[in-house]
Amino acid sequence: RDALRRQGLPHVLRLAVPRPGLQLTEHPSSAAASSILLEDVVRGSIPFKVSTVDDAILLKSDGMPTYHLASVVDDHLMRISHVLRGEEWLSSAPKHLLLYKAFGWTPPAFVHLPLLQNEQGRKLSKRQGDLDVASFRDRGLMPEAVLNFIAMLGWNPGTTQEVFTVSELIDQFSLQGINVSSGMVRPEKLRWLGQQHLLLGTPSPTSASPSLIQDLSKRISNSFPDLTQPSQDYLTRVLYASRERIRTVSDIPDRFPFFFLAPLGQSKEAAKFLSSSSIPRESMVKMIMAALEEVGRSDEMDTAGANDILESVCTFGSWELNDIRKTLRYALMDSKTGPGVAMVMSVLGKKESEDRLRAATNRLQASA
Repeated sequence: RDALRRQGLPHVLRLAVPRPGLQLTEHPSSAAASSILLEDVVRGSIPFKVSTVDDAILLKSDGMPTYHLASVVDDHLMRISHVLRGEEWLSSAPKHLLLYKAFGWTPPAFVHLPLLQNEQGRKLSKRQGDLDVASFRDRGLMPEAVLNFIAMLGWNPGTTQEVFTVSELIDQFSLQGINVSSGMVRPEKLRWLGQQHLLLGTPSPTSASPSLIQDLSKRISNSFPDLTQPSQDYLTRVLYASRERIRTVSDIPDRFPFFFLAPLGQSKEAAKFLSSSSIPRESMVKMIMAALEEVGRSDEMDTAGANDILESVCTFGSWELNDIRKTLRYALMDSKTGPGVAMVMSVLGKKESEDRLRAATNRLQASA
């Protein structure tokens, strides 16, 4: 080898794995062991037969280190206490332990994590498009929901709790709770967690997570570029009103545009309502005008106050409450889906509710 080296021939540097029975020094007890023992935090003691460990390349012919050498040196110099990596690196563990021993360094704690699988039972692969973190943000998923989802893929808290805040995860997470078996990535579970964290982030009509408000604000600007940016208070009310009917913030501009654009009575749903409703057009006008009068008298436009208005209209005209709700839904929203009428009125506020009711009355009278 020295002669070949002097000739300048390309060469690599390999790990000289001590073979069983080989005398490492003159001391009788220095014979190489037949196995290498890995103490894994999750998997326990794992023996590797030395005969199965190859003399891995440490330095390539161009002088560049391979992963085996670079990772060991880097982790030691950075004082890494725990190495967490996928279980596919288990076969490399004995080589790394030998390197730590050769350098005279204490190895870190090793944690070999189970692989993630898609719903078809195959290893998760970004090449197959199984997991794209950037798409989570585009879809409006909260970071807290994604973190919760990832934690639950391979960790068992030992309870039936599934929804965790970040602080709860920090307090309760332990390496000992990590499963050995592979975790299955279920998109439906992520969507469910997204909704649960949305509920946590919108506890009241006056309180919402700043990140949710910021996200919704950006989406409204993109969806309705000509709209004057709504206030944070208004967006907070929208989030609270929508929270039980959406999975992520991205649903709001598409499903509930009436929070940001006044209805014109030209949607397919509005046309269907007017053409198929059993409520006489004259009664619709009277209902809306009665509601308009009650809104004008009201001081508060919260959900309870809006419900009182509906009850008053019902009493005034002896109409069915359900017919009143259908008619006011047309007037205020142009849509049969979305939060309840009283909730929508509380979000819109007194002036906007009055404007929309008045406009609906004019439309109905003009088309009579």
